Amino acid sequence: YDLIKSAAYVVGFNSSVLLEAMIAKRQIFIPIFSNGILEDYFAGNECLVSYVQYASDLKKCMNQGVDKAPNQQKEYNFLKEFISIPDGKSSVRAESEILSTVDN
Repeated sequence: YDLIKSAAYVVGFNSSVLLEAMIAKRQIFIPIFSNGILEDYFAGNECLVSYVQYASDLKKCMNQGVDKAPNQQKEYNFLKEFISIPDGKSSVRAESEILSTVDN
């Protein structure tokens, strides 16, 4: 997470690193895979990330910046779908569920 916090940009595909980057308010770039074999978990939420197809696209975005105003409500809803409530207490909830399961 320290690397993500110190980065201006994060590039990846279907990785939890991208969720951490979103939480850290970093610009996210995702490669375009045109074969359609891999499902993009940002499908339907494309406004939250920037897609690049070629290295030249990535360089252009990094040099010129990206004109995407953050949509906090969309980000919140997206993160809630993937990590539950993005309040920083997921470990506490997970521990509670584990202990409850063990006790039963």
